[in-house]
Amino acid sequence: MTILQNYKQNEYAQGLKNLLPTGFAWPKDEASLLNQIAQGFSYAFQDMDILSCETIDEVFPGTSTVLLPIWQKTLGICDAPTDIQEQRNQVVALLTATGAISNSYFINFAKQLGYTLTIIEYGGIISGIYRCGDSVGTCQDYSYEFDVTFVVHGTNDYTILQNTFAAILPPYVRIYYISDINS
Repeated sequence: MTILQNYKQNEYAQGLKNLLPTGFAWPKDEASLLNQIAQGFSYAFQDMDILSCETIDEVFPGTSTVLLPIWQKTLGICDAPTDIQEQRNQVVALLTATGAISNSYFINFAKQLGYTLTIIEYGGIISGIYRCGDSVGTCQDYSYEFDVTFVVHGTNDYTILQNTFAAILPPYVRIYYISDINS
């Protein structure tokens, strides 16, 4: 999938022969040595042309193939999915992540990775329920953490989502994953 139009091998060979001077010392017929040399060079020119036309596709991670491992290494992606499009989606999602801690942010981030997500939050100490002087803390006080359950709809395999979220979630969030295949 390239945006630019590239030249074919025979067009390069003809172009090279057109650059040669005219005369008996420069035969351009099919059996001549100069024609064979032009044909040989034209393969290299065609390869360079194809690669240069694909450069635009390669620098954008949503269409990259050859440079995709470099994008992944740059972003610190270790456990990449096997499907090339899922790898591209993961790279694009991480590059466009703005960083937030709202439900809608994580739902939209999961959607970029190809997952449908519902978030269940668990509350901590709520004003009005507890009164001053109540004993609410223990030696293992986890009030600095909060728990969230991600319900992943439609699939049992959400390892890409787990690996990607592990890199961007704050350390004080404890995540539980549940698969809901029926929805």
